[in-house]
Amino acid sequence: MDEQDIFILDEINFVNEEFKEIINQSIKQKILDLEDDIKSNIVKIIVVGETKSGKSTFINVMLENKKILTITNSLTPEITGVKYLEPNVILFDIPGIPNIDEEMSDFIAQADIAVLIFDSSAPLKRTEKEFIEDKLIALGIDQILFIINKMDYIEEGEALELLTDVKNKLKKYFINNLHHINLFPLSATEALDKLEDLDNIKAELSRIISNINWPKRYQLKFHMILEHFKAELEQTAFGYQSRLKSLIKNIEQIKLKQRQQGIYRTELIEYIIIQEKTILAGIYKDLSLFRETLTMDMLEIVTSYNGADFKDFVEQHTCGTIKKNIQRWTCNYSPKVESTLVKLAQDLKNILVSKFEENIILDNHYLNKHEIEILDSDISIQVKDVSKLSMQAGIISATVAGALALIGANMVLPCISMAAMPTIHQKLLEGRLKEIKAKVRPELTISIDQSIEQLYSDISSNIRDRINQLKLIAIQCYEQLATERSEKLAVHLNKTIEEKIYLENGVQNLEYKLLSLSQIMARR
Repeated sequence: MDEQDIFILDEINFVNEEFKEIINQSIKQKILDLEDDIKSNIVKIIVVGETKSGKSTFINVMLENKKILTITNSLTPEITGVKYLEPNVILFDIPGIPNIDEEMSDFIAQADIAVLIFDSSAPLKRTEKEFIEDKLIALGIDQILFIINKMDYIEEGEALELLTDVKNKLKKYFINNLHHINLFPLSATEALDKLEDLDNIKAELSRIISNINWPKRYQLKFHMILEHFKAELEQTAFGYQSRLKSLIKNIEQIKLKQRQQGIYRTELIEYIIIQEKTILAGIYKDLSLFRETLTMDMLEIVTSYNGADFKDFVEQHTCGTIKKNIQRWTCNYSPKVESTLVKLAQDLKNILVSKFEENIILDNHYLNKHEIEILDSDISIQVKDVSKLSMQAGIISATVAGALALIGANMVLPCISMAAMPTIHQKLLEGRLKEIKAKVRPELTISIDQSIEQLYSDISSNIRDRINQLKLIAIQCYEQLATERSEKLAVHLNKTIEEKIYLENGVQNLEYKLLSLSQIMARR
């Protein structure tokens, strides 16, 4: 072990100590493997190729079918190694190129030499070329021994042409990336009978092993591990910074919610006030239409009535009819009022749900259906007794008869004969009834107006009381939710701030570690 090897080991120890709190198990294992390789002078040779290209057969003939100790890799159990030539040289059989996953790629990066086996039926396919570029050269493996296997399937006259063509392509593609490009023919199944080809391959492997600058190789492998570690740290730092931005946004949102809680209460009360006005305005509109219709109907009934019992008709029948119409209207209108209040309760619940994102149960027992309580309106109209006109008409008739007897039959006077007395009675009755109707109609209109106004006052008072109860319950529910939300927001805010501080310290620590790691990598 020379001074350069010792220097690398010192760097490894420094990295293990400096980053022991943040280094993950995968990186730690890679560093440990490299440390073992340096101390034991291990040479790792990977044998790669397409599936059924003859990798396993090649390894067997290289070992000359001897039973050699098999080595299992803990990180990638699909890969097994066998000791070859010297105890410190190990051949690893890698699964077929299409089956290379991320863990296998990590293992390949630790190799020193690659033996790439082509199938003579289709050598250097696109997948093989991409594998050389992405999984070997890109990972720092520049010592590659190329073999075309199954040459016994190629006609003897075509073998040289095939070798020349494939070698020219290799040079064209990789001349700037590889130290040497040597291509060897092989028929693995006949290799023990044709030792010359096998000896040439073994000799080339020995030459490559002896010519490798091992301290430089170890430095390169260590640098690749540190590059991987640095990329992980940068990714972690990026994740921390992204999370920090999210936390800062969350803190602002929490504070905004805290400020909005007072606004929500005001908005809730204003909404209830507006809805109360809207509901009462709707009821007033409906009552006005009912008043107009009722007044027209009752005036028409009174106007068309010509009976002598007009007083009883107005004071009893007409007033009773008005009361019945009002009672019928209130009975029919009551469900509409109830549904309006139930809808208002549901709207308030939805508002609270939208503001607090919680399941809300409003205690709306007072919304149980019941008829609107209406006071018995005093509907009375005083009407003069029109029936007294009969007696007055009789008096008039007797007076006229007496006058005629005194004057004498020979004197013609512009007087009403006795035969016209019934007509006079009817005319007097009609005139008096017309006069009384003229007085009754405005009184009837005023009485209906007063009754409707009293009805509106009763309904609006009822609704205001019940909406006020609903408002008190909604505010109580709001206060409870607001208190719970405030407590939750306070806890959430504290935890978020704590996480923010933790991440800020984490980012600062990662930035320091990245700087330290960059300095170590610069000392190569």
